[in-house]
Amino acid sequence: MCENVRLCETAPCTPPTFLARKLEKSCVAGRAAPLPAAFQRQAAANRSSEESEMIITFNTAYNIAKEELPFTKFKSEIILMKKNGLNVNPTYSNDTACAQFIGVIADNLTKKTGVQIADSTYMSFLRGMPQLRGIF
Repeated sequence: MCENVRLCETAPCTPPTFLARKLEKSCVAGRAAPLPAAFQRQAAANRSSEESEMIITFNTAYNIAKEELPFTKFKSEIILMKKNGLNVNPTYSNDTACAQFIGVIADNLTKKTGVQIADSTYMSFLRGMPQLRGIF
């Protein structure tokens, strides 16, 4: 029996409900029938491809911020990647989306740095060399 049917059996439902019968029919020898399993595999594949597309766009936005390029270059970078054969969805290829991606990246880096500072036992700060130049 499937896990979902077992849950229904433990719940107070005296006659088998329509949902329990439907779940029982969709289960074959304690595992999901081939059709629901195929849907689950396809959903996982779609999720991974969408995730890889978003990783590419986030990396491109990070590169634009790091190189201090204008956000309007984001669209041309995405077009170039698509032309070079990468599977990139051009939906988010505008300067507004680039600014939002960079904002999310900045928030995550700030949180990660805050956690590292909070978890550290001690801190040390380095001063910049221009202040020390007059000493030597």
